[in-house]
Amino acid sequence: MWATDGATVACADAICNRLARFLDTRGPTPVNVVVATLGSRGDLHPFLAIARALHEQGHNVHVLSQESHRTEVETQGLRFTAIAAQRDYERTLAHPDLWHPIRGFGVLWRHLSVPAIGPTLDALAALRRMNSSPWTVLASPMVVGARLAAELGQVRLITGHTAPQGLRSHQHPMYVGGKLIPSWFGEVGRAALWRLIDRYKLDPLARSTLGKWRMELGLPELEAGSFARWIHSPDLVLGLFDERLGRMPTDWPVDVDLTGFPLYEAHTVNTVPKALVPPGPVDLVLYGGPPGHPSHPKIEQLALQAMERGLHTLLIRAAPQTGTPTLLTVRPTVDMPSALDQARLLVHHGGIGTAAQALAANCPQLIIPAAYDQHDNSYRLSGGDPPTRIDIDTLCAKLAAPHQSRSAISGQTYSRPGAPNSAVLRAVALITKE
Repeated sequence: MWATDGATVACADAICNRLARFLDTRGPTPVNVVVATLGSRGDLHPFLAIARALHEQGHNVHVLSQESHRTEVETQGLRFTAIAAQRDYERTLAHPDLWHPIRGFGVLWRHLSVPAIGPTLDALAALRRMNSSPWTVLASPMVVGARLAAELGQVRLITGHTAPQGLRSHQHPMYVGGKLIPSWFGEVGRAALWRLIDRYKLDPLARSTLGKWRMELGLPELEAGSFARWIHSPDLVLGLFDERLGRMPTDWPVDVDLTGFPLYEAHTVNTVPKALVPPGPVDLVLYGGPPGHPSHPKIEQLALQAMERGLHTLLIRAAPQTGTPTLLTVRPTVDMPSALDQARLLVHHGGIGTAAQALAANCPQLIIPAAYDQHDNSYRLSGGDPPTRIDIDTLCAKLAAPHQSRSAISGQTYSRPGAPNSAVLRAVALITKE
């Protein structure tokens, strides 16, 4: 038995306390994380906000996406590997059915998601060779290669959804082909409708593309009707949104942890380039979304009509402004937080990123949806009201209606460099949880 005196114990305690303080200053143990997504900048930004925060906390982070996002990702100090070539993305954007309410998903699947399977598996294999410690992958459902890698036991997968519509439900609302299924259809009727969609749309799509990969990787064939559940991680699914989008379904096929909106911004408040700051308060902000979105002609028409009605209007579009009309400002891009803080109304295409920015600014919004989650977003943000025909009279009536004080903002701040918001911090905590 060892004898110890008081001085020895005190010395040992001092050493332990110093060691504990040293370990505390080192922060959390770094983990290996891949953040993977495909699609528009609106699809990228929630994942980029999380990747940046992970990197700022000292974790080993690598981003996988299409080549068109390389510069934006690397500007944030993150490592990047392209899993989709620029030509694949351009071919997807140019496809005439991209914004079709029924055929659009097939375009994304065949021209962007499926070609990225091989590069995704290769990129994950290369990262595992470089670092043999376990890897966690946060991926959008469109990055199917990550789901295959998880099924092979190569990575821990977390699926991230940016909007509720990507999670199947038999509850109201349900949209098919841009049409709202009536509430009287009931859950039994919607379940039957989903079975038909599985049989004639999703199962053939999955078999024709995933079958080859599953056979090559030694994985069994997917059972009929299982694609909608399989595409989600069996371990953890994050909803990168919250209940300001309305009541969430209670029958999702997987448990979902809602984080809130990541609300990515590239700059700190004090470093926003002056060229991106709007010229001053405006009545309307009009944004038609990505190139080729069907709302663009309507948005252009509304901009001219608003100017004729004497409304100060900011139109966000790629084409340069022609002439110098007093009431109309055209910009290819703006600092959206600044624009919405000064706007009385936003009219847009229904992308979840733009909708979240309007919610954060407590700015009233109207949506001209076309496909994907846009109809569901519009329904939820309207409080379940029937779709409204949007014309200049609708806009003027919306502007004339009383609104909640702009001081009563939601409280959810943007996620900026060095200052992630609460949604990003929650996502980071779940990703790095052992």
